[in-house]
Amino acid sequence: RALKSFGYLPEWRYRFLDEDHADRLAVMCEGLTHLIFFSLEMDAQGGLVALDRLPDSERLARTRRVCPDVKLLVCFGGNGRSGGFPAVVQSETLRAS
Repeated sequence: RALKSFGYLPEWRYRFLDEDHADRLAVMCEGLTHLIFFSLEMDAQGGLVALDRLPDSERLARTRRVCPDVKLLVCFGGNGRSGGFPAVVQSETLRAS
């Protein structure tokens, strides 16, 4: 079974996804199997909040180009961003949606 290696990138570090940091991005992805973008929130009804926290399409495309073998993931909640999470995980209906 292959070892998995995850990296965690908060939105205040997204500048490392820019063209002038492509060399840093390549180094950052060395040895990673997964890169997690921090973080989306969900409201108590299960809706996604703060989609502007995701990297824009240009940054995502560059990340995919520079790090083609790394799987990209999104983190939900954390650091005061988990307000709606308890209601969603407690509801079978909301978890299914």
